[in-house]
Amino acid sequence: MTASANGSTLTGPTSTGSLTDATGGVWTLTGGVVYLNGKAAGTSYNVATVEYANGIIYQENTSKAWYEWINGTWSATTAPVVAAPPTPTTPTYNVTLKAGESLLITFPDGAQSTFTAS
Repeated sequence: MTASANGSTLTGPTSTGSLTDATGGVWTLTGGVVYLNGKAAGTSYNVATVEYANGIIYQENTSKAWYEWINGTWSATTAPVVAAPPTPTTPTYNVTLKAGESLLITFPDGAQSTFTAS
């Protein structure tokens, strides 16, 4: 089973959806209580939001307090900051050609360009 996207949320007190963590655990929110695989996940109540961020399950209660699920228990924490995906980089290559030499470049889409030094 694939983990939910980073930053996915459930809003309560009852949500019809679910979140899946990296281990395949399925998280739901019913009546302000957080459930893991159909069983209450520790002690939780008045939960307004459950969020999967950076590989961790978080909950926020109606008092705006945040908790993270660590080692099978809820621990007080701050609101999660969803890590931005890495910025793709374009490779750069330096090539030196002597007069009369050519370089053929084939691009991912199959297009080709030839460069010839003069």
